[in-house]
Amino acid sequence: MDGEVPEILPAECPDPEPASPESGDEPPEPLSSKLPVPSGELNLYRAAVALRLVLLAAFFHYRVTHPVADARALWLTSVACEIWLAVSWLVGQLLKLSPVNRVTYLDRLASRSYPLPCFSDE
Repeated sequence: MDGEVPEILPAECPDPEPASPESGDEPPEPLSSKLPVPSGELNLYRAAVALRLVLLAAFFHYRVTHPVADARALWLTSVACEIWLAVSWLVGQLLKLSPVNRVTYLDRLASRSYPLPCFSDE
């Protein structure tokens, strides 16, 4: 090597094919669709979450109405941590109360033609 830097040339990319006349005005078919979960399958789960929420509320009512006088700061810290864990549990449960199943259509993905970037193997 004589210290010369080789010249980098852009790859020769073929012109993209024009869009077919079939795909003129109609939008492409969706690649997936939503299937709702039957409510009969979720009712028992929702009832269990509601029961746990009632028990959690009763627990917090007891903890707040019966403070520990000897260790006030420790009691307050534990109640704050319990509230934090309860809120994070509740947020996690709220996301699961109305789930959605999806069906994907791989044949529709294969029928779409996207212009791919041109790479040179040199």
